[in-house]
Amino acid sequence: MAQSRGKSSGRAKKRRRSGGGHPARRNADAELSRILAEVVRAARIDARSLETALDAEVWASSLAGLWTRGPSIGGPDLRELIGGGVVRELLRAGDEAALAALRALAAVVDPPLEAAAKAGDALAAVGIVEPAWRDGLGAGRPVQAKLMREDVFDDGVSVLVEFDVPGAGPQTLGVYVDHNLSGLAKDIFVAPAIEEVAEILATAPDDGLGVRLEEISLGEAAARIRAGLELTDMTLAAPVSEDYWSLRSLAGARLRALPADVAPVERVEIGPDERQRLLDEFFASAEGEPFRSDPYAEDAVAFAIDYAADYSDGRPLRWSPVVVELFMTDWLPRKVAHEPAFFEAVPAVLRAWVRYAGCRREIPDHAIETAVGAVDEWADELVASSADPDAWGPAKMLASAMEAAGTDIGDEQAMEAFIDRLNAGAAAPNGG
Repeated sequence: MAQSRGKSSGRAKKRRRSGGGHPARRNADAELSRILAEVVRAARIDARSLETALDAEVWASSLAGLWTRGPSIGGPDLRELIGGGVVRELLRAGDEAALAALRALAAVVDPPLEAAAKAGDALAAVGIVEPAWRDGLGAGRPVQAKLMREDVFDDGVSVLVEFDVPGAGPQTLGVYVDHNLSGLAKDIFVAPAIEEVAEILATAPDDGLGVRLEEISLGEAAARIRAGLELTDMTLAAPVSEDYWSLRSLAGARLRALPADVAPVERVEIGPDERQRLLDEFFASAEGEPFRSDPYAEDAVAFAIDYAADYSDGRPLRWSPVVVELFMTDWLPRKVAHEPAFFEAVPAVLRAWVRYAGCRREIPDHAIETAVGAVDEWADELVASSADPDAWGPAKMLASAMEAAGTDIGDEQAMEAFIDRLNAGAAAPNGG
C-alpha cells in the first residue's frame, strides 16, 4: 500500500508541474505568445519589401511604437515584454526577413536594443544573408536646423533638422515642442528639404500671426528636441499626436547624430515679488482699475499669473486662446477650491487681464481680441466644471472635504488632525 501511495503521489506531482501555474496566468501567457507570433509574422512580411535604409528605419520605428509608450507606473515593462519578445521570436524564425527586421530595429530603437543587434549577429554568423541596405543604416548626417515659429501667441515651435540621407537625398525631422505644456514634445513628423518647407510657408495665406523660419545651430536644435522628448517620455498619458510614438524611435536615432554638448535653455523662475509686482501693475492700469473693489478679482488674477508661470512656459504675460482654454477648462476648476461666486466672477476680470497682458507684449489688436474672445467661449464650462466633483483634482477634493467638516485650512495643526482622522477612518474595518 505504501508503494502504491508513493506512485500515486508522484503522478499527482507530475500533473501539477505540467499544469503551468494559475489558469489566468496560463491564459495571459498564451495570449502574449499569440500576439508576438502575429507581430513577428507581419514583421517578416514587411521586412521583405524594404528597399532602402531609410525605409527600414521608418518601418522599425513604427514597429517599436508598440512598446515605446512613455512611463508605465505599476504596469508591465512593455519594452521587455513586447520588444524583447519580438526579438526572441525573430531569432527563432532565423531567416533573411528576420535578420532584416533585427538590423532595422537595432538601428533605431532608443536606447539601442542590444538584444536585437546580438540576435542579428547570431543569424549572420550562421550564414543568413544580410539585407542590401544594411550599411546605410544610421548614415544620415545633419546639415542644417531651423525653428518654425510665430511670435504673436507663441504656443510652440517646430524644431526642424535636415539630414542628408545617402541614396534618399535630404530629409527633415520635425519635432513640435508645446510651450503650453511646459515644453513637452507633442508631435514628430518627417518632411522634405527645409527649402521646400520654406517655399510652402512663403506661398501660404497670411493669417496675421507671422509664421516664420529662424536659423539655429544643430546643437541648439538637439538640446530643444532632447528636452522635449525626455519630458514626454516621463509624462503619463502624454497628449501627443497620433503618429508620435511610431516616430519616437526614429527621432531618438537621429538625435545620436546631433551634438550632445549644448544644454537646453533654463526655464526662468518667477518669484513671489515679481508675481506681486505684476498683480499691482495690473490693478494700477486702465484695464485693472475697474476691478479694484471686486472681492474675487485679486485671487483670479493671482491664479492666472501662477498658472502661466508654473504650469505653462513661465511667461505670465503670454495668453493665447489655447492658454485661456487650458486655464479655464482644466487647471482652474481642477486645482482651485472656492465658492461658486468666485468662478462666476472670473471671466470678467480674466478678459481684462488677457487684454492687459496682450498690450504689455505689444501683440496685434486682432490677436488680443481673439484671446479675449476665448474667455467668453469657455466661461460656461468653467462654472459647470468648478461645481462638478468629477472634474476636481485630489487637492481640491481634500480642501472641499475639510471645508465641509468645518476645518480651517489655514490652521496647519487642524489640517494634520483632519488627515489623521481621515487615514484612521480609511484603515478601520468597514470605513470606521
